[in-house]
Amino acid sequence: MVYPGLIGVTNWGSVALDPGRQLLVLHNSRLPFIVRLLKRDEVAATRKKKPDSEFAQMRGTSYAMQRYPVFSPFGLPRSRPPWGTLLAVDLRTGQKRWESILGTIRDSCSSTVRGL
Repeated sequence: MVYPGLIGVTNWGSVALDPGRQLLVLHNSRLPFIVRLLKRDEVAATRKKKPDSEFAQMRGTSYAMQRYPVFSPFGLPRSRPPWGTLLAVDLRTGQKRWESILGTIRDSCSSTVRGL
């Protein structure tokens, strides 16, 4: 299990530097993931059992990677909210200066209801 999670998109290029205030601002995903190495001959059978997984060949090896988020039976992450934050770190001390929640359960539910 990997926590915080390894989801892409929001983590790509996810830092900004404020040199005047000496702050590093970054996105923090708090979602648990399972990451496994599989022998390549196990991938096809594993893909049938867990089709929502991500699979990637590990070049130069006889292995592949399987990765998937850990959700509850209700489709929510198996970790406490917030599942994402915007975080500012003081570059002089390494301490958290401030943190802001990105998204809420209410936001998710509201968009789902509006989409009906």
